Amino acid sequence: MERLSVAASQELQQLVADAEIVTPEQVVERARDEASALHRYFEWDDSAAAHEYRIVQARRVLRLCVTVTGAGSPPLRALVSLSSDRAAHGGYRPLQLVLANPEQRAVLLQDALEQLAGFQEKYERLRELAELWPVADKIVSRHGKRSRR
Repeated sequence: MERLSVAASQELQQLVADAEIVTPEQVVERARDEASALHRYFEWDDSAAAHEYRIVQARRVLRLCVTVTGAGSPPLRALVSLSSDRAAHGGYRPLQLVLANPEQRAVLLQDALEQLAGFQEKYERLRELAELWPVADKIVSRHGKRSRR
């Protein structure tokens, strides 16, 4: 994942300092200026931007696809995107097939563990969730991935 430049990060932090809460609209407005460090992170060609947005919408539609396995059971995601597929042009696979394939299942598990570590990193300062972290750390260490904390 691409990281923001220091200058772009500072620009965002200045927006927050000025307004306390920043909206995406404010970021786009700031980035319109070609001198802004944020400018390069946006597609300014409207035709290309429209196509990119439709791709974002298609991803959302794919994530919303669910399957019901039986009467009274909760809906489950029908499709998943594996990091290994994203590294090689992307795509979504049926969850049931991924779970049945040992290699793909291992990738899905590692992806989940990385998301868990990201969840920890994002919310570790919430005391209300403190009892989760030892359990999460235990699961992560059991499966060979180290926590980001």
